[in-house]
Amino acid sequence: MAENQALHAWTDVKANATDVLQELAEQRKPLIITQNGKAKAVIQDVTSYEETQETLAPRARAAPSGD
Repeated sequence: MAENQALHAWTDVKANATDVLQELAEQRKPLIITQNGKAKAVIQDVTSYEETQETLAPRARAAPSGD
C-alpha cells in the first residue's frame, strides 16, 4: 500500500458516510477501508473511477482475448 493513501476504519466510514463521501469528492484519491486493522476494500469518487475506466479501455480492447 502506498503511504500517501488515506486509510479509514470501516466503523468510521459507516458512522461518517457523508463526510467520507465529501472527502472522496474533494481529494479525488482512493480511500482504503480497513476492518480489524487490515485493508479490505478501496473506494473512489465517481469522476476518478470514470477517468480510470476511460484510460484502461483502449488497453483492454488491444489485449489478446485468450481464445
